[in-house]
Amino acid sequence: MACGAALTGLGSDKRDAQLQDLRFYLHDLALLDSNGAAVPVQLDASPWTTSASAGASQLQVALVDFEDGKAACANGTAGVHTAVSGLVAAGHHWKGLQFRVGVPEVLNHRDVLTAPAPLNLTAMFWSWLGGYKHLRIDLQTGPGTGWKLHLGASGCDQTAKGTVCSHPNQALIRLENFDPATQAVELDLASLLSQTELGTKHSGCMADLDDPLCLPLLHALGLPGGATVTAGPPQRVFVAAPKG
Repeated sequence: MACGAALTGLGSDKRDAQLQDLRFYLHDLALLDSNGAAVPVQLDASPWTTSASAGASQLQVALVDFEDGKAACANGTAGVHTAVSGLVAAGHHWKGLQFRVGVPEVLNHRDVLTAPAPLNLTAMFWSWLGGYKHLRIDLQTGPGTGWKLHLGASGCDQTAKGTVCSHPNQALIRLENFDPATQAVELDLASLLSQTELGTKHSGCMADLDDPLCLPLLHALGLPGGATVTAGPPQRVFVAAPKG
C-alpha cells in the first residue's frame, strides 16, 4: 500500500480507493518459541520507537507508518516506517510471533505536545481524555468523499487515579505459525473491510463499540463489540506472508 496507488475492490461494495493515511502503534513485540512461550524483542532505538518504565517493567512502543505525505496523503508526514527491528535472546527455535496494536494504557493519556517521538504526533491523538489513535486508516473513496477507521480506547472516564477506559481496544495479534527468517507480517486491508460498505453516507468508524458499523471492523481485529463483550473472534487482519 502506498499513497497514490490505486486500491481496487475494497469493502462489501467493491469500491476503488486511494490511501490517505495508514499508521498504527504496536507494543509487546515477541517471538514464540517451540513451547509457545513469548520471548520479548528488544526494539532498536530510533525516532520510530520509544521506551518508558512502568513499575518493574520496561515498555517499548513503535510506530508503523505507510503514508509519505504525498499525493492523497498530503496531510501526512514525509517519513515512512514499515519494518520494526530489534534483538531477541538466542538459543530458541522460533515458531510464531505476537504483538499488540496500540499504545499501552499507562502511556495512552499523556500530553502529546511534550511526549517523545513517535508519541508526539497530534494526527495520531484524539484528545486529552481519549488518548492515542492506536490504528488510523483514511481512504479517499471518490471526489470529496472518504472513509476512516480511527481505533483508540473507548469508554474513558477521568477519575482520581487518572483516566480509566473500560475498553482499551488494543488488539492482540498472535501468529502461531510464523518463521522470522522467511516471512513478514502483512496487513490485509481487503480482509479488514470485507464486511464494510464504503460507499454509504457514513464516513467510517471511531471505535464506538455500540456502533453497528464498527462491529465487523472490531471483530476483524479480534476485538469485542456489541453483544460480544468479553472476547472477540480470531483476528484476520494481520497474516504471515513470504518476505519480498
